[in-house]
Amino acid sequence: MIMVGSTFDPSHTIAPEYQSTYWPQAGKFHPTGCAEPRKHSQPIPSAPLAGACYA
Repeated sequence: MIMVGSTFDPSHTIAPEYQSTYWPQAGKFHPTGCAEPRKHSQPIPSAPLAGACYA
């Protein structure tokens, strides 16, 4: 699963966004990592992300 989050800095509407990925295991989704926050949209990742998360 892929989700898009915001750093909320300075506000949600103008803040950089980042993607986070989750992997299903034992009936639950577990976070795998995040992409760097960016002001513009990012391509959909083809594999689980492993970077640090920001929110």
